[in-house]
Amino acid sequence: MEAWKFTHTASFIVVDTTYSGTSQTIFVQSSITPGTHTYLVPLTASHAYTIYVQPSGPIAYAYHFTLD
Repeated sequence: MEAWKFTHTASFIVVDTTYSGTSQTIFVQSSITPGTHTYLVPLTASHAYTIYVQPSGPIAYAYHFTLD
């Protein structure tokens, strides 16, 4: 389980990037308000994912990971 604490409104997208040249958006959540929120996102073993986080400020983040 992964956790982030947003202090401003934010959005995030989870994309399956397993296959070269293709990507599939598997989860989108926008307008997340500050505070605690829980989201269950089903992921598949041996797949690669990227999570794009866009806070309301000027800096965006991208996290890349692969499940064993």
